[in-house]
Amino acid sequence: MELTRSGWGRVVGLETEVSVYDPSGKLIIQRRWESRSFVRNFGRLIKALFENTLTGNQLIDVNSSLFSQALLTSSSGTVSLVPRPGGQVTPNTGAMIAIGNGTPDEKSSNVSLVNLVSNQDARMSTTISAEDAVKIEFSITEGITVTTVGGVNVSEVGLFARCREITDIASALPRRVLIAYDEVNPVIAVPYGGVIAPKYTLSFVA
Repeated sequence: MELTRSGWGRVVGLETEVSVYDPSGKLIIQRRWESRSFVRNFGRLIKALFENTLTGNQLIDVNSSLFSQALLTSSSGTVSLVPRPGGQVTPNTGAMIAIGNGTPDEKSSNVSLVNLVSNQDARMSTTISAEDAVKIEFSITEGITVTTVGGVNVSEVGLFARCREITDIASALPRRVLIAYDEVNPVIAVPYGGVIAPKYTLSFVA
């Protein structure tokens, strides 16, 4: 029996969904499963909420480079989590969802996809939020149009946040930080010109 009261059973959940559309816009596959793959960077971001320090948390970006991150970094008010400006899809801001075709490897130390398909990623454009007396839930989703001739066999998806080094100025280029990673099994074939729309839904149950 799964207990759902606070402190028992699953209080925090992450769900992954993948939808694929052919070039005409027809839905050809939709799959949903419970993610098992929060990675260490996610825990470190949550840890930053409780730290009263400017030394920051050590995150690892997609290039395996270690850097210090804190929510508030200096008296100038520079914020190292880089939100997407309202109504805009601006390069290097907000969350990012990416697809890959490598041999999946689900582990907490992942910092990127095994083989991120070049230029087949997208910045978040849709956030769906809901809150009631027992649950807070939000989803991050984005459609990725496959431009690879012959299509792509998608075997992995990942959710990235964009963060700055604590010493960076506000205009500095943020780093991509993997916070969730999932194997797609069985592999999903996305045709050339088709669209794959991964969605991550995070829920907190009281």
